[in-house]
Amino acid sequence: MDWDDLRFFLAVARAGTLSGAARSLAVNHATVLRRLRALEAALDATLFDRRPDGYGLTGAGEEILAHAERMEEEASAVDRRVTGRDVRLAGEVRVTTVDSIADGIIAPHGHDFAAQYPGIVLELSVTDQWVSLSRREADIAVRPANDPGDSMVGRRLGRLGFGLYASDGYLADNPFTGWPGARVIQGDGDLTETDAVRWFRKQSDGGSIAVRATSYLTIREACRGGGGIACLPKFLAEGLTQVAEAPDTVAVDVWLLTHPELRKNARIRAVLDWLGPLVKPAIEAGSR
Repeated sequence: MDWDDLRFFLAVARAGTLSGAARSLAVNHATVLRRLRALEAALDATLFDRRPDGYGLTGAGEEILAHAERMEEEASAVDRRVTGRDVRLAGEVRVTTVDSIADGIIAPHGHDFAAQYPGIVLELSVTDQWVSLSRREADIAVRPANDPGDSMVGRRLGRLGFGLYASDGYLADNPFTGWPGARVIQGDGDLTETDAVRWFRKQSDGGSIAVRATSYLTIREACRGGGGIACLPKFLAEGLTQVAEAPDTVAVDVWLLTHPELRKNARIRAVLDWLGPLVKPAIEAGSR
């Protein structure tokens, strides 16, 4: 058995689909299927039931899942321990965060980082999903969360506030006097799990939904284009007019996190020290 095939088994078990596993491993669909078939052939066992909605573990798959996860954790522990002792300011550092922070704060300053640390490649993994730092799916997380978990180390950068915004053009034609008759730009997809979007959906009941979007950046652009009233993080609202304040109960803390065994790695430490002073002022400005 090729032990590396277990990575593909775990990815399919977690994602439930070949395409989801392929995305998490940064390979193509055919590679995942080929490695999965190789593992099943080596074990002479069927590990997944192929269903119309994805892949489900068989009894044999359930039996090896816990063993494969323990092997993965041991391999990750070795990786973290060795990486944590690396004193070179060279190599790749993967930072996971949401698109509003990646595009609105970090990416515009990428040239400054490259000039300061020419030997480090900064990878931005943009996702609304929680990424495992323990499994080295990323080295650093800039994570909006009121509960970041107990296993990581880092610091709170600030509390991100929200407000209701519209463009001057929209308000000139549609003075805001209440939700009946108002056009609304709503969050969709993973954003519906956030307190701010849930609050705004209730608050704007009675308005006419003009646009739904799965990204705050898309919501902002629709708002700038006169699409209607949107609930946005304050640091993204430049050029828009605030219609109302969102309550502090929908605000969210923003954390800068890494794994305890990685914080002394030179290149990861460098990225942490660069990100803190960059992100913190933007978040603090978004709390006022």
